[in-house]
Amino acid sequence: MDEDFAKMTEEELEAIIRRHENSNVPGSRFQRAMTELDLRYKKRDLKPGIHFEVGGDMTMEGAHVTLPEEGQMTARVKGDLSAKNTKITHGTPTRKRAWFEKPTGIVALGVVAGIIVASLGYMVSRGQWPDIPIISSLFPAVGAKTLDESVFQLVAETDFANTPQLDVQQKWEGYAGLIAGNEQATIVNYGDAGLGKTWVDLRSVGSYNGGSQFVDCVFGSAWQQKIELLPEDASVTFQGTIGGTLDQGGVPVLQNCVLK
Repeated sequence: MDEDFAKMTEEELEAIIRRHENSNVPGSRFQRAMTELDLRYKKRDLKPGIHFEVGGDMTMEGAHVTLPEEGQMTARVKGDLSAKNTKITHGTPTRKRAWFEKPTGIVALGVVAGIIVASLGYMVSRGQWPDIPIISSLFPAVGAKTLDESVFQLVAETDFANTPQLDVQQKWEGYAGLIAGNEQATIVNYGDAGLGKTWVDLRSVGSYNGGSQFVDCVFGSAWQQKIELLPEDASVTFQGTIGGTLDQGGVPVLQNCVLK
């Protein structure tokens, strides 16, 4: 019988974490307990990341924890904490803003976009649809490659259990920018991703390599209300761009997701 981690007390979740069983296996009891505690601490206005309390001793050995950008890990252990060969990294390093992300660049892009829209409107009204290369140069995602197979097949072909997490991370960085289009999935859970965005845990419809596979999809603010109105375990068709990162449970993350 599947355990309902949302109904567990924090003491029960802490007991699972203290045992530290299958800590690097996505979907394990350890990972699910960590995720449930993290969700509870997020509601207490802590930064995104991993937050938990342990009432006794805790030992972490051989773990690799990946935090989101600007995220933090908070571990309140009442007993002794031992961490051997444990690495904590951030998924995406802070970078300098490109020229088009700065105020002057945004204004310049707005002017160019206005000219393009006006030109397109005029030409479409005359029954014409021009090929304008500048669109691809300003918005590279327009020409991004779509996966030839399901993103869930890529997940199934990744040996999360027996591959070092850093190697898994590097593998998915190689997929960054590829578009997963018209994927069928079931909503497992969702929550606030900050900045008006919503993260949604999605489970594959059908079996891949003998089992269900999972991805974490980040939707823009325009989709928040629609997602909240969907029934539990709703089946959806979605599209998203592989971000090249993994969430704190080791699940691949897709960005700029939309429902079809």
